[in-house]
Amino acid sequence: MKLQERLGGFQRQKYRQIKFGDQDLEVYLPTRNEMKGLMDKLKKPPQELIDGEYKTLLDSLWQFCSPTDDGIEVLENDVKVQGVSMKSTARFTAIKKMREIAMISLVGFKEGDDLFALSYEDIADTLSEVEITELVKSIESAVNPDYETTKKN
Repeated sequence: MKLQERLGGFQRQKYRQIKFGDQDLEVYLPTRNEMKGLMDKLKKPPQELIDGEYKTLLDSLWQFCSPTDDGIEVLENDVKVQGVSMKSTARFTAIKKMREIAMISLVGFKEGDDLFALSYEDIADTLSEVEITELVKSIESAVNPDYETTKKN
């Protein structure tokens, strides 16, 4: 017997309203399996995104430092700054951006849409860094409410 049959006419809540600025936004609430699939995708960002972030980091680094400065170690396929790999930093930056894209894509999402249809450039052209952080935080609290929020309901 399926859970749906046991629950009778139960319909899961698929959307939750959040407030962002002076607007009410509708956020899709993914199932546990959908969320697991999303997290699996986030663990492996596309190599092009990592390479782009790596290039941006190095361009920024070389504006202020030179390869011969103390604390900078240039390796065959990486650069370390005070022991921290720039490739690793680029990977974590790519994961963060993909997470932000996925969370913001849940706004107005309809089943069957691509969660990564938006680009980070589109989001950054529309919202400031502070607004992106605030919106992602609101979406995450709607999708994964903490104990205090759940207890209130």
